[in-house]
Amino acid sequence: MPTFTPGDVSGNQTLTDDDHLYPLHINELRDAINNMLVIVDSSGNGNYTTIQDAVTALSTTGGLIFVKIGNYTFTDSLSVPENISIIGEQKDKVIILVPDNASYTNPNVFNITGDSVYLSTFTIQGNKLNQSTTISGIEDSTGYDNEVVSNVNLLNIHDAGIILTNSTNSKIYDNFLDGCGSRSILCKPAINATIQNNYIINGEDMGISFDTGASLNCNVTSNKIIDGVSFGIGIAGGSGHIFVSNNYTENTTLEGIQITTATFININNNIFVAGASSTDFGVSFDGRSVNCVGITFTNNQIMSSYKNAIAILGVSMSIFNNNIIYDSMGGGNSGDGAISLDGLSYKNSVQNNTIIDDRTPKKHIYGISEASGGNQNNMSNNIIIGYLTGGVNKTGANSIEVNNLLG
Repeated sequence: MPTFTPGDVSGNQTLTDDDHLYPLHINELRDAINNMLVIVDSSGNGNYTTIQDAVTALSTTGGLIFVKIGNYTFTDSLSVPENISIIGEQKDKVIILVPDNASYTNPNVFNITGDSVYLSTFTIQGNKLNQSTTISGIEDSTGYDNEVVSNVNLLNIHDAGIILTNSTNSKIYDNFLDGCGSRSILCKPAINATIQNNYIINGEDMGISFDTGASLNCNVTSNKIIDGVSFGIGIAGGSGHIFVSNNYTENTTLEGIQITTATFININNNIFVAGASSTDFGVSFDGRSVNCVGITFTNNQIMSSYKNAIAILGVSMSIFNNNIIYDSMGGGNSGDGAISLDGLSYKNSVQNNTIIDDRTPKKHIYGISEASGGNQNNMSNNIIIGYLTGGVNKTGANSIEVNNLLG
């Protein structure tokens, strides 16, 4: 039975084998497609000259907005409803400008207000130094799903670059974020989010942050975070089942990654490189207020951390195996180690790591140090070279330290 109804150009019809397309039908299909595609051109050679007018035109039907090369000044934040895609002609030449002292209805340039919004291939120039109020770049502040932000430059944003709030199944990938005034990418929280292949530099806070709520089942992979951010990646707020892999952080002012009050976090195959301005750990896991459980930290490289390369604080039943630590520049406090477990940590595996300090003078006292009170930690089968006093300082009850190779 035919299902195509002539005269209905809503775009919601499905053709079946019983449908017969006549010229009238083809024209209607063409009209439906045209109604869902609009072109924005600031020079006047499109359907609209402003992105705002194009969004208004598609606000009830959804559709694709193609933005031609040009400069587009946003005098107010732009709310983007569901099923709208905004795609620029060329990322570096479709420029969205925030004017001086912008007074926006919402504290962001793009305010996502519906599911399945797709934003891609343009630049937001945030004009950070000339803003008197907080303005973020792209924000889903209400809890919509299936958002995509890809191939976007976010430059000198006054506050956060991209924010997901209670969002599910969203993807943030292939973006460049330079000089965000707060967290470059912030999830508060997100479920089943993918944050991949973003390049973040010169931020003033965390590069990628999960806080203000429990994010779950998210993937953070193949991102590069360098220069100036305090923490490369931060996970907190009761988040769990976050997978962090193949990321690179360098020259963070505090830590490459910080995990606080989170559980079942899997971190593998990352590289964390501290810089001359770094003043904290290479990476840290802090469950002293709410115990961190089920951390897996494997096959990572940590280089030149100022204090401990790996700080394990109030963590239990977690795995810290098969990592490489090289040339840590720690402070050398009594009992300190490149890998340090505090007295609240228990039943952790710290095995098969390679820990090397080849500097003169040496800094750390031990390769691995366990504080009094630690219990049932297994610190075995490690290669430890170049530490002042020894390889492993085992002080906890029922902890194990065997088969370590010292040099």
